Amino acid sequence: MQNSYQTRLTKIRDLMNSTNMDFLILFNPMNQYYVSGASQNGILLLPLEKDPVYLVRRNLEKAKRDSWIADIRQLGGFEKSMSEIARELEINECVVGIEYNLTSVAVYKRLQKVTQHVSFTDCSSIMLGARKIKGPEEIECLREAVRLTDQTFAKVPDIFREGITELDLCAEIDCLNRKQGSEGIAVFYDFGGRTVFWKPGYARVVSGIEAAIPSDYPIIGGAGLSRSASHGPSHKAIVHGEQFTIDMGIIIEGYHADMGRTFFAGEPSSKMKDMYDAALEIQTVFIDNAKPGKRISDVVGQALDVAARRGYLENLMGPPALNHTTIGHGVGLFTNEFPLLTPHNNDIFEPGITFAVEPKIVVPGVGSVEIEDTVLVTEHGNEILSQTPRTIKELTL
Repeated sequence: MQNSYQTRLTKIRDLMNSTNMDFLILFNPMNQYYVSGASQNGILLLPLEKDPVYLVRRNLEKAKRDSWIADIRQLGGFEKSMSEIARELEINECVVGIEYNLTSVAVYKRLQKVTQHVSFTDCSSIMLGARKIKGPEEIECLREAVRLTDQTFAKVPDIFREGITELDLCAEIDCLNRKQGSEGIAVFYDFGGRTVFWKPGYARVVSGIEAAIPSDYPIIGGAGLSRSASHGPSHKAIVHGEQFTIDMGIIIEGYHADMGRTFFAGEPSSKMKDMYDAALEIQTVFIDNAKPGKRISDVVGQALDVAARRGYLENLMGPPALNHTTIGHGVGLFTNEFPLLTPHNNDIFEPGITFAVEPKIVVPGVGSVEIEDTVLVTEHGNEILSQTPRTIKELTL
């Protein structure tokens, strides 16, 4: 077994042991990929002490080539295959962890039928917790994803022209990202209990006053294309004097870069300058203090103090009454994962954590601004992986 996967397995089992879990049964492809190195339609069974077993629907030979796991089997009918493996691994009268908000009720009910006297519990926090600290090979994937995202941002001045629609600009960006090798399907994790969702492409472009329109999206919404797609880019043209925000990231080997910039089509208004300068100050204070040993809640508090001093606390991360104080999140195999950068998270920053800090200021009737960068916590501080310029002068086209 490669050392990196041994390290991952040890982290997961330590967390299982601390929460008295005897088995994990993983249905989510990203969690299976993290453990096995293979991405398949299948089921991964991870006992606390015995070797893992990977059941795959297809392709068995590819799974064996991609994965370090020795015991990879064909998954036939769910009930038959799972009944056999449950007997073999003695999955009975024990505690089994499954990913509650990544597993359908239908699968859960079928799983109950093939196990006896099993107590099921949620293992989502175990998998997210194990994935929080990135290994060297994961960090290299993120570095490459961010490097390529920087290259796309560098081309924005060339593809932007006054009068281009949000949709057309977004399509141009998505095309550039795919040509650079982005895997193109962003995975978003909903911490509210719903499942993850997959979004084709990754870029979001919103502009002008409409960028502050509240929508189904939790922060910067945009008009969207219809009632069924009520946020994101629309057919609106970007005209002189307006700001436009691009939020995007290339995905390499499953790992997501996450970056955002607000560009200005001509000289911005004094209000827009103040909004952007405030967002940049909030982000700078956060990054300057996000170092090993620092408590996340304390660093978020310092950033929120800046927002309050600048008069934008009620406009931070959403319009008034719809805003919140989660100003960032971990990045990895999901666009958003542990740690959450909230004033309620008392965990400390540790080397190997990768996060995106993304202060957004939303003022109805004026518009919105955003600046987002992917950051790596190091042994002695942190490193901003993204290199795209951040000042108003550099972002004015």
